[in-house]
Amino acid sequence: MWFSPWRRILRGRSGDAKPSGLRAGTKFVEEDTGVEYTYDPVMKDWKKKVAPYSALVAKDGSTVWVEDTSGKTIASGESGVDDASVIQSAVNNMGLIYINDGNYIINEDINVKDNCLLLLSPNAKLELHAKLKIWSEYVGMAYAFSPPKVEGGIYEVYSDGGIELADSTWARFERFTLISGESGATLLKFTGYSSFLAQQIVDGIIHLLHDDCVGLLMTKGGGDGNVGMRANLRLRIDMRGEVTSGTLIKVESGVSFREAYADLVFFPHGSATGLYIDGRTLRTKWLLRGEASGSSKVVVIGANAEDGITIINNGICICDSAILIDNPNNKLILGRLISKKEVDVEVGTGGSYGASTYMYPAEWRMSNLRIGCVISGISPEETITVQYRGRCLDTITHIVDKSYTTDGEYWLSDADLWNLLDPNQPPVGYLEFRAKSDQASTTATVKVRIMWSI
Repeated sequence: MWFSPWRRILRGRSGDAKPSGLRAGTKFVEEDTGVEYTYDPVMKDWKKKVAPYSALVAKDGSTVWVEDTSGKTIASGESGVDDASVIQSAVNNMGLIYINDGNYIINEDINVKDNCLLLLSPNAKLELHAKLKIWSEYVGMAYAFSPPKVEGGIYEVYSDGGIELADSTWARFERFTLISGESGATLLKFTGYSSFLAQQIVDGIIHLLHDDCVGLLMTKGGGDGNVGMRANLRLRIDMRGEVTSGTLIKVESGVSFREAYADLVFFPHGSATGLYIDGRTLRTKWLLRGEASGSSKVVVIGANAEDGITIINNGICICDSAILIDNPNNKLILGRLISKKEVDVEVGTGGSYGASTYMYPAEWRMSNLRIGCVISGISPEETITVQYRGRCLDTITHIVDKSYTTDGEYWLSDADLWNLLDPNQPPVGYLEFRAKSDQASTTATVKVRIMWSI
């Protein structure tokens, strides 16, 4: 046994006798086991340092293993082959299970049940060729047990894999990143069996890197199909690279996701769908932010959807020919839908208008309509004129001309909007925009913006 007076650390072996009468905070480390003790002068006793986890999963180049708080190996196997079975052995130990850095190949299902917190290192990655299931055996009795929770980590999901919350009262999945590993994968799934589910899925990021993937699927399974009641959902879902198809969130027919709160930031493009609702979502508040481009649809309402869908657009930018909402069956929609479109307008020179740009709002039953433009690059002594035209078929019914001499964002006044969309004139079917400069050449640019709520 030897003693370091500067660090107040005693070192020895597990069989050595420990002295008494030492200063507070003095430590004793068993070098053969790694176990650490701290001296308590009040109790005149040594307190064993307990690891913050019940089990630790780690791997090196050839071996994957799980050890308990004392460092004893619970299970081990071949790295890349036995990763799933070793992690399941750790989870069966219950308590806090920590997965250390590394890439783990999951080729058989892992079940995370009650009284288990699975915590992944920020540098731990699970390659899911099978399911990671988070589920509870004690539905509706949250006070009688510790619900399952998975937190942290990166998950690469293949077509046979994914994260599944099944029959999970109070289950939690937090601070995660999901990425697709191939086309056709469903990354996150809620499967409902019971009548009461209050789940929390927060601070999650989902990247769809392949076509025909589903970011989050809510499917009935068995029972009454209740996948969430009073649930809290906070996600960012996007599509990367050349991906042009898929569904970011899908609520299938027969599913109940009621009295929940869903705060979503997503970016559908190509022909993708942002949020598809064909189930029962009464009193669930869908809060949407992000941008839609291409021919994508932000929200699609299916024939089996329940009336009373609450959608609040907190900043969805609609670009290209994207559609804010597709509701062919005229289901009752509550809340606030705000759409924004922006188009470039060619600036002609020498006092002649450039080519026309057209805009066809998908829904004219609107309120809080605003139309304006953004001018940039105007030179000194230059005047840019933007002409706003309301058209009915091939007839120009309303014209508003506005001139600008400085860069800025400009919106038409209520009087201008009345002149452009005067309901006493033939109805406007679409809008036309033109712009010109009074100079022989120009570097000015014009973008026309239109915003409205439904």
